[in-house]
Amino acid sequence: YCLKLSWESSQLYTVLRIAGKVIIPLLRIATIYITARLMNLLASQGGVEGSVTLLLALLGAGFGLTVATAIINKVVEYATSIHGDILQQTIALKLMDKTLYADLAFFDDPAFYDSYNAAQRDSYAFSSILWNTIDCISSFITFMSAFVVLCDAKALYGLLMLAASIPFALSSKRYTKALYELSLSQMQGERKKGYLSYVAGDKRDAQDVRFFGLEMTLAQKY
Repeated sequence: YCLKLSWESSQLYTVLRIAGKVIIPLLRIATIYITARLMNLLASQGGVEGSVTLLLALLGAGFGLTVATAIINKVVEYATSIHGDILQQTIALKLMDKTLYADLAFFDDPAFYDSYNAAQRDSYAFSSILWNTIDCISSFITFMSAFVVLCDAKALYGLLMLAASIPFALSSKRYTKALYELSLSQMQGERKKGYLSYVAGDKRDAQDVRFFGLEMTLAQKY
């Protein structure tokens, strides 16, 4: 669903961001591989004698990969910034469309406002859910590939480390779900706090608040 929203908001920026998340790890892997080759060359018994051409080629390739990674990072940062604004606007319009065509009876129901406020707050998490997941996949690709390169293709150690991280991932999922449910249960109270804060700072209510001496009452209720 998050990917669908991202695609609807902007196909171009979605493609750029996904491509960047895939290309950047590959460039980093290539950089690690070239660095390993360079270290092996320098540490060889013969030194660099007779291998100047290879040494220069590795240095040039490493420099080129570093520059390419920096450029792609900047492109992804720009696309992320612009796409984030477009995505938030798309979600806000969808929520507005729901409220514009909602039955008038809903506007007398406090549960409707609780759900609407929760949806407004959760809308900011939609994009982060998708891209955090893609970031995790990208980081995992980088980690596994680098581990294989540096450990002479002994991927078993990497798989064991991945298996060791599964309990933490499961516990994190359970904790996040419990935290989200707690947040939803407190939505009505949060909405009341927002109303009290609005009354305390609104010019139209300032005279009544002072006339009836409600300053301390509002503060205590908040």
